Amino acid sequence: EKFMDHSYFCFVVNNVFCQCTPEEFYRLYDITASYLKSKFKELKIGGYGSCGFYALTDTNAANTGSSSRNQYFITFLEGFFAYISEHNSPMDFFSWHSYTTTANNSLYIDYVNNTLKKFGYGDVEIICNEWNYHPMENDKIDRRYGANQTSMLLMFQNKGIDMAHYYYGKYDPSMIHAGMFVKGMKPSSAYYGFMAFGQLYNLGNQVEIKTNNLPDDLYIVAAVGEMGQSLL
Repeated sequence: EKFMDHSYFCFVVNNVFCQCTPEEFYRLYDITASYLKSKFKELKIGGYGSCGFYALTDTNAANTGSSSRNQYFITFLEGFFAYISEHNSPMDFFSWHSYTTTANNSLYIDYVNNTLKKFGYGDVEIICNEWNYHPMENDKIDRRYGANQTSMLLMFQNKGIDMAHYYYGKYDPSMIHAGMFVKGMKPSSAYYGFMAFGQLYNLGNQVEIKTNNLPDDLYIVAAVGEMGQSLL
């Protein structure tokens, strides 16, 4: 039977998903990951779906709760890697969520990279497995929302993370994180940003852009291929 490429462990730092102490979860990860890796070497094992690093930028993003909870996400992460590093636990990827600006997420990626290297996991894949810039932070899904989402894609590409999963594309008025479509299932401004990025991706080869004195909030990616060249 064919397995998925990745095996994700459930969310933590939230009592709804994991009713245990941090130390109990660290031990759970070590035992489970070590056993699975010994039996199924082809599986990619990792986790753990961190709820974010908002405390690093003093950001209280939508639905993340109090600043003390945000700080706990950081404390949990440091404890987790200290434990699995000491026990030499296997890890093929690290995953995390983020619902904030492109600039903040760029800083968070640097933090993740530095933390992984610090604890000896600098070669693992980095996956932002939930991201969105909350539509309500823009008052409505307008062209600014599309620009923010597109800039996130470009930043992720330039930062070199391995995967980023937008949450989510479906139109659902009850979901504050929807945004790919608007009422009547019409494409939103974000939809066209994803479409444009897809065109870059299909060209196949990113090329370096040499620039001077660009604003910090301007993001650019260029690509070339058999079908031509493009810049976004």
